[in-house]
Amino acid sequence: MKRKTLVFILLFCLVILGGCHGRAAIEDLAVVFGFGYDIDKIASPQPEYISVIEFISIQSEEEPGSDFYVGKGNTLYQSIENYKVKQGKPFGYGSELIYLISEDRAKFGIDDIILDLFRSFNVNIHASVAVVKGSCEEYFNLKSKTESASELLSNLIQYASDEYFYSSNNTVNDLIFKHFQQGRQICLPYIEIINEIPELSGIAVFNEDKMIKKLDIEETKLINILSTTGSKGIVSIESNDAHDYLEIEAKSKRKVKVTKADNKLNYDIQIKVVGTLVMDTLLQEELDKEQVSKIEKILAADLQKDLEQEIIKVQKIHKQDLLDVSKYAIAKYGADSKLDSTTNFINSQITVDVKVKIESIGRIYGNTKTK
Repeated sequence: MKRKTLVFILLFCLVILGGCHGRAAIEDLAVVFGFGYDIDKIASPQPEYISVIEFISIQSEEEPGSDFYVGKGNTLYQSIENYKVKQGKPFGYGSELIYLISEDRAKFGIDDIILDLFRSFNVNIHASVAVVKGSCEEYFNLKSKTESASELLSNLIQYASDEYFYSSNNTVNDLIFKHFQQGRQICLPYIEIINEIPELSGIAVFNEDKMIKKLDIEETKLINILSTTGSKGIVSIESNDAHDYLEIEAKSKRKVKVTKADNKLNYDIQIKVVGTLVMDTLLQEELDKEQVSKIEKILAADLQKDLEQEIIKVQKIHKQDLLDVSKYAIAKYGADSKLDSTTNFINSQITVDVKVKIESIGRIYGNTKTK
């Protein structure tokens, strides 16, 4: 009985003393939904840091509305201090949906951004992160009838794993891990505004904390297949006739095996693509099991050829571990092995084996499942 009484008293104290007492009501806060990092590199006498913050102001008798402020300063926190004096309410952090980094800021370096995200207790580590073409202000100025700019951009990143085989691991937490873990490479989704609509147009590639290049969407698809697992997209074969092509809507799975011989690493990447046949104007034959197997082999051979060419390009031109395989060498041979170096990756032997499985041939043939 005494034990139950003690537990009750402790719970009562936690609720009363550790609750919301002493904190501002939500109506008295500007709830932060999005944050942008930018820089003016031509400012004099030194580059000017720029922070952009989107927030929702909640009034008791009005519909919540979003707005954004821009802060400028000689350091990151001076720019934050600058936008804070423009708002009559305290900012409420922890509900952020998106963190944007302008391309100029990404090329300048994001080490301080990562350290700030890592140190802060108020950051939503599940918020999405992306690099944008142009200024962050342009993106928070986007208008939508149904959602804030932060919601619009966050949804764009979150649902990207359903197209072009984008990874779903594009959060603050993932960025921090990639920065501090051995054998990891920072690659972030790249967004640009095309015809007044924001869209994913590739990935931003980093060397340590600096962006070094942007890859277009078609190359990004191949990199994504080679480097991620559980993502989705379209796999196609096109003929010389624009009317004739094969396509499957698929989900990819990746396995990586690493071995070492004569101080040279060997990576074996196994890709399995499973999906539904959504278009066949190329063969146009009645699809029995034999024909389905033929399509699977055609798709696998074509995709493997593309992936093999991409691996060569990554090692000889990009010279960065965009395939996210060095972490397997570190896991197997130890953190002190120094096998995560760029030189080891470039000189490694990388093979890829692709298998395609068509689970369904669509409703036209009675939605028959292939065995």
